[in-house]
Amino acid sequence: MYYFIWKNDLGPTTLSGLDGASIAYANDSDIADFVSRKLIELGVTYEPVVLDTVEQTVTAFDQQRADVLVVSSSIIYEDYSNRTGYIEEAYNSTGTLIDDGSISTEFEVYRFFNTETGSHFYTSSATERDQVLQVFPQYQYEGNVFGSNATVDNGGAAVHRFFNSETGTHFYTASQEEYEYIETNLSNFAYEGISYYAYESENGSNVALYRFFNTDNGTHFFTTSADERDSIINTLGHYNYEGVAYYVDFA
Repeated sequence: MYYFIWKNDLGPTTLSGLDGASIAYANDSDIADFVSRKLIELGVTYEPVVLDTVEQTVTAFDQQRADVLVVSSSIIYEDYSNRTGYIEEAYNSTGTLIDDGSISTEFEVYRFFNTETGSHFYTSSATERDQVLQVFPQYQYEGNVFGSNATVDNGGAAVHRFFNSETGTHFYTASQEEYEYIETNLSNFAYEGISYYAYESENGSNVALYRFFNTDNGTHFFTTSADERDSIINTLGHYNYEGVAYYVDFA
């Protein structure tokens, strides 16, 4: 996925209106190729601002050294989505507009980092999110990281939530087989019900949710960001990559 972000005071409300803008992105051939291909398709000319790292591109954008920021990180995208004064557009790899910043979803999933356990907690409940924010200072809020329009009616798969009493953390699965195995064999996992619904396969507008197992603390981590997935694979040897857990939507 590729995300275009710009301030609404720039003027244009769609990517096609950004003719002549300066566009910042990291020195990544996939992003560069996509930006070139998409803007040629739209008939938009632009001034590239190519920097070595994603962090440098974000800094350049925030310091107004570029009109537009392009990233492939959904976390960065969601961060700007949660601010006021920005316009965002998300495209899949084929160049199809997936999110114009105004799409809402049936379920919104919020992520926290637990500084005591080194694990992440996810909830689709705004009430639970607010309670965690008020009561548990060890939980660092990381935002609305993804959503889902999947439901029982449209064939969505239930995402089951368990509490692991040995680690003090939660586990999530959309696999009926895995759910039944845990219920039958792992007494330390207390079933807490269906958290939300997700997709079992790609449908052209959703996004993969990647799953890792942390061998240091026995917990799982989930992300929709391919950048974050690749960074973990390349730098964190204690995270075992388990593939795509299921598919979700943008928040």
